[in-house]
Amino acid sequence: MSSHKLPISSLTKEAEVAVLAVPKETLELICAKPAQYLVGDLAAQSLISLHLLDAFPQDKIVGEEDTTELRKNDGLRSKVVQLVNDGFGKGRSEAGSWAEGQTWSEEELWTIDPIDGTLGFLRKEQYAVCLALIVDGQVELGVLACPNLGTNSRPIETADYKRLSLPASIPSSSIRFLESVESSHSAHGIQARIGALLGVPENTSLRMDSQAKYGCLGRGEGGA
Repeated sequence: MSSHKLPISSLTKEAEVAVLAVPKETLELICAKPAQYLVGDLAAQSLISLHLLDAFPQDKIVGEEDTTELRKNDGLRSKVVQLVNDGFGKGRSEAGSWAEGQTWSEEELWTIDPIDGTLGFLRKEQYAVCLALIVDGQVELGVLACPNLGTNSRPIETADYKRLSLPASIPSSSIRFLESVESSHSAHGIQARIGALLGVPENTSLRMDSQAKYGCLGRGEGGA
């Protein structure tokens, strides 16, 4: 565990494990097969799951990726197992049960989206690795890793944290809309009309895939 104190007063162990489970080896796994992102997707989900179960063996995990193909495709399973063993370093050579959580718990469970923003990932643009802890139906902890977003918040290779804060309000001239790249995911035309009514400068929208948008919002790079 890091010797640096997290800027929170509760769920500190869960937060440290979550932060350590997402970066470095996990991101390397995701990028290992960019043309076959399913391999990296499943391997990253499995690796995060193993890190969590190693620290919290009783916790339940729900992963976004369906492991049906993993169970029936020997070639895919072999690639994923090899990547996970290389990343986890504890000789876990069996694949299947730890790759996808299947039990909903009303008390405590983790949810994982190993690659949020698949199109952005394939374009080598923005994507995010997302992990959350849900306790009694409420989200209590979230980790958002955005490898291509830059290092203004916390570089993944360090353990230095800083608290992010947003101003109570910002002038319309400083607002930037944070939108999805795909028009099917975002009403670009409607948002442009809203921007015009508010006096937001034209052509200043920041478009990107995935929840990396919320990372930008948290750093003050947007406003809407």
